[in-house]
Amino acid sequence: MSALLSLLLLAGPARTAALVFDRVDLVSEDPATWLNYDVPMVGVNTTTVAVRWIEQVKVSWRLPVQGLSIGTSLASLSVFWEHPVWSTAGISAGAGLQTALLLPRGVFADVAWRKGRFRVAAGVGAVSGATWADLDWTAWNVVPTLGLGVGRCMPPRPGGV
Repeated sequence: MSALLSLLLLAGPARTAALVFDRVDLVSEDPATWLNYDVPMVGVNTTTVAVRWIEQVKVSWRLPVQGLSIGTSLASLSVFWEHPVWSTAGISAGAGLQTALLLPRGVFADVAWRKGRFRVAAGVGAVSGATWADLDWTAWNVVPTLGLGVGRCMPPRPGGV
């Protein structure tokens, strides 16, 4: 038992060292429901809109794979690949898969501009109605997405974002 615990303690730092904090998206492209469905209800139910905003705030982490990152929020977990389109201007394009409690439920794609600590992105997302209780991926909602993030000033990776 102590050998297993020792291995876990030794493997833990190696695993977490692979993740590098990138940014916090105060408005997240994933799952994009807050901006499209909750914000229009702000005059009707302000408390719900505020709680849903907190749920969608996403922390993004860079992975050791070039251009690949994960985003974590209370509402979603996403895997996202981003590639520079015009690196001198800070413009990139990307696509991702989003999950709810690890159930794949949608995809999204965007074009982003990053300057220093700030990132602004616009794109499109498709979210299914699938849940663990109802594994049905036949109905999809396609919505515009907007991302507003702030994070580390990180130089681009060679050939990557």
